[in-house]
Amino acid sequence: MKHQHVHSRLYRYLPFLCAFCIAGRSEGQTGLKASLHPPGTLGWANAFTNGIVTVERSPNINSGPWLPVVNVFTTNGAGSVNVPLNNPASFFRLNAADVSGNPSDMQLVPAGSFQMGDNYSDSFTQPDELPVHYVCLSTFLIDRFEVTNEKMRQILQWAYDRGKIVVLQGSAAPFVANTEGTGFILVVLKGPPWVSSTKDFQLSLSDGFFVVDPGKENYPVIGLTWYGGMAYGNYLSQMQGLNPCTDFTNWTCDLSRNGYRLPSEAEWEKAARGAFTGGVFPWDSYNNYGVDTSIANYTPVGLGHSELNTKPAGFFDGTNNFPRPNMANGYGIYDMAGNVREWCLDWYQSDWYSQPGATNTNPTGPPTGNERVQRGGSWDWDQILMRCSARDHQLPDWDYWYNGCRMVRRP
Repeated sequence: MKHQHVHSRLYRYLPFLCAFCIAGRSEGQTGLKASLHPPGTLGWANAFTNGIVTVERSPNINSGPWLPVVNVFTTNGAGSVNVPLNNPASFFRLNAADVSGNPSDMQLVPAGSFQMGDNYSDSFTQPDELPVHYVCLSTFLIDRFEVTNEKMRQILQWAYDRGKIVVLQGSAAPFVANTEGTGFILVVLKGPPWVSSTKDFQLSLSDGFFVVDPGKENYPVIGLTWYGGMAYGNYLSQMQGLNPCTDFTNWTCDLSRNGYRLPSEAEWEKAARGAFTGGVFPWDSYNNYGVDTSIANYTPVGLGHSELNTKPAGFFDGTNNFPRPNMANGYGIYDMAGNVREWCLDWYQSDWYSQPGATNTNPTGPPTGNERVQRGGSWDWDQILMRCSARDHQLPDWDYWYNGCRMVRRP
């Protein structure tokens, strides 16, 4: 799979504009060429014909940091985009990434730096979202949608048929546990109607076959523990002939392997921001809390949580149309705000952002802890937890009806 990058730098000086390129070659194609024209049109040619062009900006040409401004998906190798030319100390750079080898259900997030944390320090800001800091990540692939019931059903059936999991009866409902390594609850199945805590779960086992409630195939799976998310990644990796990342003996994760896993907290936030540096939500939302229930699945203040539940993956685009293709963020990813809370790889630590390790390349959080990070909010909470910077945390064996996940892996 090719994920080569070609860089072109543009320098801007006042009172005139001067642009030149440092071009590269990759996979036999000519170098990326760029041009900058008043009042702020940045154009390019010779990019990958199936790729992402990321416009990055920096106040310092030598030391950076280079932060994403916008992504443009290109299918013909050429294009243009408007950039803000209101700061004489701004420098622009293009980063072209080939996505021709992407799996159809995943999106590539290009390598580079981003600003992690809350930029506004207002009444919604929590202490664990500060200080804002720069994080550099390698290229990674991430699911376009949250893991659905149907995808989970397929993985559970594959693992069940091979004796890798077992279904046991809990005090309220049946649950799935792993048989290899140290066993934990992976996902809770649908309980009887009188068990209110599992009545809305949508997976069950019948005569040796996992089934999904009719019509709920494309809804995100719920009742998932952190262990369940990691196990799902291992089983999916084995199905596709990739190297599993997670050791079930001690539940550590080897990020050098190419298998599926939960995203690190930093990967999740960069993916959620969609190249909108400093946005509040996973769309163009600078210092703007305007959001309604046609944009994301959440519980507005004053509405009882029992009145809502999950929605199909990718349901929301701010209109009444369905299917809804337009609410993907700048990286082409859906439901990074609301629907289900998504498990992340990291242990949670309230003051992690002030620790030296938080600014490492590809950080994965503190080495130990009691709870794991969750991100994105869900249908059962208001917009505070849907902010890109908002951090949530739970014990890794909690299997609540709002817990779900999505996968990442290296290209």
